[in-house]
Amino acid sequence: MEQRTYHGNVPPEGLADYLVQHYDPQADLQAQKIGQGDSLMVQIGRGDTPDELRNALTLGITRSPNDATALLVTMGQQQWIDPKMMGYVAMMGLISIMVTPWALFALIWPLSRMLSSTTLPNDIWNTIELYTASQGAATGATQKLVHPHFDQDAGQL
Repeated sequence: MEQRTYHGNVPPEGLADYLVQHYDPQADLQAQKIGQGDSLMVQIGRGDTPDELRNALTLGITRSPNDATALLVTMGQQQWIDPKMMGYVAMMGLISIMVTPWALFALIWPLSRMLSSTTLPNDIWNTIELYTASQGAATGATQKLVHPHFDQDAGQL
């Protein structure tokens, strides 16, 4: 997972809407926005219909808790969230909280390396950079978020 910070007056909902409007009409891509206000998720996945989508890039878009003018964007991979999966995600989230907070990473950690070999993640970051620059924001810190139990060489927990 990678997280970037953008400093300026960039509305989280505006960025989320821009990403959906940019990627959803493209051939072989689906995009959806989940949430509202200052904490949103945008999923962008390959496939023409929701039934064909198995993996997606997920972007968490939120205001920084320490700086109201900073926008945090986090990109990771996970399965496409559909209405059938929402109950499962909620149940696993509750179980994970009772067992260990680190288990929550299982919900957003990469399930497949399929999309990582494509240019889609870089294209999405470029699209975000274009939108935030058009809003007058400056790029801040970029950091790789690493799961403490994830073996990066083997690609497994």
